Amino acid sequence: MKSYSVEVNGETYELRLNSSDIMELESKWHKSIFDMLKESYSITTIVTMFQYMVKGRPATLNTARALYDGLVEEGYSFVDISKKVVMPVLVQSGLIKEEDIEGADEKNVEEVQ
Repeated sequence: MKSYSVEVNGETYELRLNSSDIMELESKWHKSIFDMLKESYSITTIVTMFQYMVKGRPATLNTARALYDGLVEEGYSFVDISKKVVMPVLVQSGLIKEEDIEGADEKNVEEVQ
């Protein structure tokens, strides 16, 4: 299975969303995954997505928070996390294509500023 790997504090996290994860997220948030992506410039949204993206370890909120906080400790900004971690996971999960990232990033960054 394809996944996106990121190393944080000496630990490797394998990240991917499969159909079950997406269905659980959509059920929990009462929105489609694509509506959630429009809100991906929220820490709550990113940490919640991390909870479902993390593979090979307990999918807990604490694990998701540790991943987010670890990325920040490694020097990632909020925008970096979205652009360099969340978006590539969405590509590996088959939700978007790599060429979709550039336009989406520019639009979302403008909305944050």
